[in-house]
Amino acid sequence: MEASSIKKALQVAVSAAHKGGEALMANLGKLTEIQFKGEINLLTAADRESEEKILWYLT
Repeated sequence: MEASSIKKALQVAVSAAHKGGEALMANLGKLTEIQFKGEINLLTAADRESEEKILWYLT
């Protein structure tokens, strides 16, 4: 992969992460539901929203 392609991919990844972070910050202090993915792994509506925003940005 060329350096310019890597730089562009990094920019897209950082932008996607920012979108996900915005969703998490918007939900800060507003959690109403917590699920468990495993014995100690928590999953919140904010987590799901953040993931959706990241995936939407990347597609």
